[in-house]
Amino acid sequence: MTYWVIFVLASWLAVFLLLRFQGIKEYWPAALISTLVVYVVDIKGVELGAYRFEQAFLINGVPVIYLVTVAALGLIYMRFYPRGHWEQLVYIIFIAGLFLFVEYLMMKVGNFQHNNNWNLLDSYVLDLFGLMIISWLSTRVKVQEPLERRLRKRAKI
Repeated sequence: MTYWVIFVLASWLAVFLLLRFQGIKEYWPAALISTLVVYVVDIKGVELGAYRFEQAFLINGVPVIYLVTVAALGLIYMRFYPRGHWEQLVYIIFIAGLFLFVEYLMMKVGNFQHNNNWNLLDSYVLDLFGLMIISWLSTRVKVQEPLERRLRKRAKI
């Protein structure tokens, strides 16, 4: 449980340092979308027996504290989501790699475990598709619009 607490505290500290309260106010839909997408995907992963979470209070097999962390990471993810298509592709590949590294660490400390034939490559592919879905849904609800408006205002000054 200790590592889950460290993970959630570090994530929200990063949010307050990188986005502050104004950023949270602007990007909160990304937090909600990220949490819902990850929750649905992980419920299925747990139900299918691909993996399981350990040492945390679980709802349908998914740790509540993990979902709180996902909300924070969704805020940061969409705050720095690039505008260009090639940059978006590189960004998604890079962020999926970071998430895979965190998953590996969580496995090493005993908070997460692969079952059956699931492996890190499967997780990486799942992360890629999950991030694409989060990106697509977040841009559909115009999560980035406040930042773009702010940049236009700065350019006019």
